[in-house]
Amino acid sequence: MSLKFEDEYAYTLDNLASALKRSYEQIKQTSTFSSEFDYSQAIAKRLRAFYCSQLEIKEFLKKEVAQAGSDFFVETVLFFLKLFNDLENLGLEIASERPLQRKRNTIRPDISVWRGNELLAIIECKTQLGWHRQNWDEHFQYREQKLKEVSEDAKIFLVVMTSCN
Repeated sequence: MSLKFEDEYAYTLDNLASALKRSYEQIKQTSTFSSEFDYSQAIAKRLRAFYCSQLEIKEFLKKEVAQAGSDFFVETVLFFLKLFNDLENLGLEIASERPLQRKRNTIRPDISVWRGNELLAIIECKTQLGWHRQNWDEHFQYREQKLKEVSEDAKIFLVVMTSCN
């Protein structure tokens, strides 16, 4: 005998991608120019919502550790970069985890910005500086050196979600 019930949580998860797409189209329609839209506030609002929901889930399920927010942070920055690209009609491709070369062990940055086959920039997203907080700049310079081996003119950016450490 199987019990039939409506799983509201599963339904919400099933519709998460659709809600993301609808949100994108709504913002795009109401903000015809990116200067009308506060990207920082929108990113902060999404991150607050994610971490508040994770805290409630953690407390309810008696988890010791909440779900990591690093992937959500990358997706959020990616979402708003894509929106900026579309609103400004820049014609760029914004990608995530896209390998920079067609070979093993190549860099796969959190976010990369392309014009055709030309790499313009990469963006590394960190929720915090974590274990490397004392020497994060060394790791960043190493990443920058690896990028220059692939594309001399490409820029590298580091976006850190928190200023706590």
